[in-house]
Amino acid sequence: MRIFTPEEIRSWSPAVMAEVTATIAQGSHVWDQCFTIHSEGGGHFSGRNNALVVFLGLLRAKRFTIDTAVGITEIWNATYCSPPLPAEVVRDSIGRFWSSWAQGTLSDDLPGGKTLSPRTRLDWAGMSEKRDKVGKQSWLIPNVLAKGGLHYLSAPPGHGKTWLICDLIRAACQGDRWLHEYDIPQTGVLYIDEEMGVSKVMHRLELLGMRSAEGLGYFDRESLKLDSKIDVDFLVNDCETHGVGLVVIDSLVRVHDLDENNASEMRKLFKHFSRFLDAGITLLIAHHNRKGGTESMVKHEGMRGSAEIAAAADMAYACEKQANGLYSLSCTKGRLIADEDSLSATVEIRDVDGVTMVRTLDASSRSQVITADIRAKVIQIIGENPGISQPDLFKITGVRQSTLRDTLASLETGSVVTVTKGLKNAKSYTLSGLL
Repeated sequence: MRIFTPEEIRSWSPAVMAEVTATIAQGSHVWDQCFTIHSEGGGHFSGRNNALVVFLGLLRAKRFTIDTAVGITEIWNATYCSPPLPAEVVRDSIGRFWSSWAQGTLSDDLPGGKTLSPRTRLDWAGMSEKRDKVGKQSWLIPNVLAKGGLHYLSAPPGHGKTWLICDLIRAACQGDRWLHEYDIPQTGVLYIDEEMGVSKVMHRLELLGMRSAEGLGYFDRESLKLDSKIDVDFLVNDCETHGVGLVVIDSLVRVHDLDENNASEMRKLFKHFSRFLDAGITLLIAHHNRKGGTESMVKHEGMRGSAEIAAAADMAYACEKQANGLYSLSCTKGRLIADEDSLSATVEIRDVDGVTMVRTLDASSRSQVITADIRAKVIQIIGENPGISQPDLFKITGVRQSTLRDTLASLETGSVVTVTKGLKNAKSYTLSGLL
């Protein structure tokens, strides 16, 4: 391979530069992407400064000398940055990169480094202007799902989070109520499923009553990685093309190859998430809880991995299975709302006439569900054990004695069971056959 001198490089015209780079580059590689137009905030790397960082990293990785790097980068800047970066920014960047590299504080086999973006100090008027440009906080579901926000839903395995996710997809696609309580406007949904697979997902959506979903896009265990710029760019472009306002990811551990316990690596992952948020796309990510839970008083610390995961979230929720087919759903972090506005609900997941109902319950309904379940359980046990005594029923059911006594009294009054008294008036119970 011929080594060009800095003088030769500086003499190249843009046309020659393009021809040389086209000869070197093959396929859709980061190197190729460097030789496309980079505007302020646009292009493959979301801005000229980011593109400069990547380009210098590639030159450094190939051990170009600083003089050669200056010559190449000046031409690259004039040709591919629109408008070109100031010459002093380019030279300062090269000087700092090559100095740090010589000191051994930058690796020599990877592109990139710290983006040398200009810092903007805002006064009150500037803050107001920027706020008006960005827009005030808005919601998909008031006080629950923020537009352009990052949300987590965590739970141990088998604790209902996939049912909650599927019901949210149903509600968003249809412009209906999530959990039969929270209104959500109709919006496009992209479901990145790296856990269950299309058969199980469609089965649940159909049980929830869905028969079609025009606004739904779905990736079936495609091994998409959100720590990959290529995959993130692809996904954001897909969302913008199809009018997607909500992206649901199941689950966090499947969509990156980083160390969840490493705060620095989780911060890098959040930078990739921010591409969705900057585009106004709402992210909801299913996550797992720590094995054995946590004794911490901080609710979101039950989530597995580094505290940086929850720190980056706007809102975080936890779901936990209770008895009697009920689940508790609570807000464990609410950066955008007051504590008194945070979601806290009891959720019932139950089949009703062939349709799965996922709905919140008030205190009265919750009590009715628990009472009905205990009643059904007691009837089943008596049917399997005719003549069973109250102490034995207590041992098998595990319910409180007062609750069991009230349930048996109700069954006796309704002639559902017959009661036989033995020694010392001890009662035994048998089904009457009048269910």
